[in-house]
Amino acid sequence: MVNYPGFDMTNPDMVRLLGEGLHLYLTGNHRASNNPALGRMNNTQRETFQLILGQMGRDQLFHGMAGMLIDLRHEGDRVLLRAAQDVQRYEQVPESTDEEESEDDGSEDTNSESEDNDQDGEGPSVKVLEDDGYQIVWDPTTMSDDFARPGIPNPSFYQIVIPLRKETEAGSGIWEDAPSINFDYLRAHNAPSWESSSTLYKFNQWRNQIFRKYIGNKRRTRDPWLVLEQQRIVSLLKNQLEDQRKIRGKPKWNRLANAYNRELHQTVQSKGSRLVQEGVKKVPVTDYDRFAPWRTKGAIQNIIKKEGTWKHLVKPILDEAKERRRKYDAQRPDNVVASPASRDEQELPNPDAPKSKAQVKATNAARREARKKEASLKKTDKEVIVLESSEEEEEDEYEGDDMDEDED
Repeated sequence: MVNYPGFDMTNPDMVRLLGEGLHLYLTGNHRASNNPALGRMNNTQRETFQLILGQMGRDQLFHGMAGMLIDLRHEGDRVLLRAAQDVQRYEQVPESTDEEESEDDGSEDTNSESEDNDQDGEGPSVKVLEDDGYQIVWDPTTMSDDFARPGIPNPSFYQIVIPLRKETEAGSGIWEDAPSINFDYLRAHNAPSWESSSTLYKFNQWRNQIFRKYIGNKRRTRDPWLVLEQQRIVSLLKNQLEDQRKIRGKPKWNRLANAYNRELHQTVQSKGSRLVQEGVKKVPVTDYDRFAPWRTKGAIQNIIKKEGTWKHLVKPILDEAKERRRKYDAQRPDNVVASPASRDEQELPNPDAPKSKAQVKATNAARREARKKEASLKKTDKEVIVLESSEEEEEDEYEGDDMDEDED
């Protein structure tokens, strides 16, 4: 079992203090002045608290388990301490290093329709640009394309340099360096706060858009479910159906999806996060960083119906809710009118919904047209300058002839 100095995990008050502190911290309250639980902690507890936060950032499964302390902090002592024991028993994952080997077994999904550019990281990769025969020569050892992570700011992440080369003559096979494409985040933005994943979200989006455009996706665009996501879905479903104020026989799916997306939107799911393995992939963890995918109501309903751990975890909760509602209706006197069912929420739209192929095609066409117009204007301006220069030379010649005649 893992010990957490300063926190007696068999003391429900201590566990509640930890759960309340985590809840407030993860909702943006990072100081003792706006986080009362943090204010009640001594120095030892605060050091342990920071270690727990660091582990939650590195290991998404541990994040989910620690999240149970948040969800259950208002429950009875017995339930809360059982969750605390699970946290103590969990075998923590050490902080990863740059030299850490990927756990990907190299297997490819033959059914994938993605055209992403997979890279093995063993040397420079070459990608051909569509315009003018330029090539990108990308060496991941000289510039990181990883996500920015909370902690100490890394100024090198603010600048991205895309190195280019061009053939000396078409078909010669001889290449020479060309001017690189340079991006600087601080030209048009203020430096981001490195306190949390949410404060780095827009900055990581900016980096991700550039790398996707010029380097390609490092991995397939499918979004397999993580154990962390599964735990949050199960926890939210359980909390909704076991709400003592309502006797529900079935979930409010829009409300569930909205609560899930509000919680995980803009968070980074780190490399090494454990996967729900049924029919997804041979390896048990992700081997790349990603933004938490937006999960729709339909996606949640479909995954819950799957055989395996999903059905094993969810079916008892749904059956228990249905039985509770049945008993409630059976015990309700005939002269008592059943309370009307509460309305479900409107499902929130994905704020980062990907563009359709038609939209992307139209955008690219508009950009090409704009570049053509710009090139045409430059050419016209150049021709005008040349024409004016020629006319001036002719005028000078005429003036010279007149002067010669006067001298005679």
